[in-house]
Amino acid sequence: MLYALCGVSRVGKTTILKKCLQRQPLLERLVTTTTRAPRPEELNHVDYHFVTPQQFQEAVQIGHIVCPILYRGECYGTARDALIACATRDALAVLRPDKINELQQFAPLLGISLSRPEHDQPLCPDDQVIMASQHVCRYRVINVPGDPDAAVTQILSIIQTHAGG
Repeated sequence: MLYALCGVSRVGKTTILKKCLQRQPLLERLVTTTTRAPRPEELNHVDYHFVTPQQFQEAVQIGHIVCPILYRGECYGTARDALIACATRDALAVLRPDKINELQQFAPLLGISLSRPEHDQPLCPDDQVIMASQHVCRYRVINVPGDPDAAVTQILSIIQTHAGG
């Protein structure tokens, strides 16, 4: 099963994802694809598959990347084969909630909405789309500033409840 961490910018999705993977080594990361440049600490094929806009569009056209989105001027998408593989393994990813219904045609998927108390208002138009779609997430987890381990524990408990699809 694929577990999708969803939330607006800067709620700690990637930090929580990495902590979950550290605490649960049998859980895999679904690595998504983007056209944005890597940040200094990011590694290609570990944090994202970094590609050019032309490579991204070609992969979408031939069906290798599904459910493409534009977020803050950059393209993001998910490899079709990686999604299909989630039918036989447990994986965690940062994904947009407005794409969950589309992504479910490739793999069983459970949305987990992540929020922070100080992020009550959308930060940008893209975040408004995310906030408007959070209702498709089955679970809600609050990432309390200074205590990310509480959110990690709650997410791993959710995953344990549903492990194995």
